[in-house]
Amino acid sequence: MASISFGPATYVARCAGIVSPAEHDRLVALLKGMCIRRNVFDENEYGINAPLQSGTKRGTFKMIKQVTTSGALVPLGPEPPTIWRLVHESLPLKGKQYNDLPAAVLEVSESSLTGMYSVQFMHAMGCHLEYRVARRSQVFVCSHEDVEVQVTVFSVSSRTTNLPLFEGQAVEARLPAAPEQQVEAARKLGSFCQKLLPMVLLKKV
Repeated sequence: MASISFGPATYVARCAGIVSPAEHDRLVALLKGMCIRRNVFDENEYGINAPLQSGTKRGTFKMIKQVTTSGALVPLGPEPPTIWRLVHESLPLKGKQYNDLPAAVLEVSESSLTGMYSVQFMHAMGCHLEYRVARRSQVFVCSHEDVEVQVTVFSVSSRTTNLPLFEGQAVEARLPAAPEQQVEAARKLGSFCQKLLPMVLLKKV
């Protein structure tokens, strides 16, 4: 089969679902056998609302801190620094609403400015905390039809109670692609996800 060259990714094909506790070990064993790189991370995620300059609307952010928890046999790469990552998730992602954010908040978002007290800084800028969750993630990068599919198996717990938010673990498979190749990316991802059945029922999202 001809190799597909994927350009700058502005489209991501995604499938997601839940794996039951009874099937978890079998799924992880399958992914370990298929992967070319893997690692385990702990993530702390804070959902934040930021006021816009008009005062009538708010932008939505996620503050995420990722920490490598164990050395894997085939790690994804150098251990990342323990810093906060800011993700702007309001729609539209760019445009007038995004530009209406307070200058200090906008500068943080554009420059990926992070630090030990990033959450406190956002609070000082008038942002409001919506939720706090902790996520333990196993990340597998698997080669499939000349592309690399990233599969994340993760559990989500409340930061306040330390209890799981749902039974079992979530599974997400992702394949980035250039916009003109999104149909081919969706086909490749669907073909890959067939291998995960019936351990987990994945659906396109």
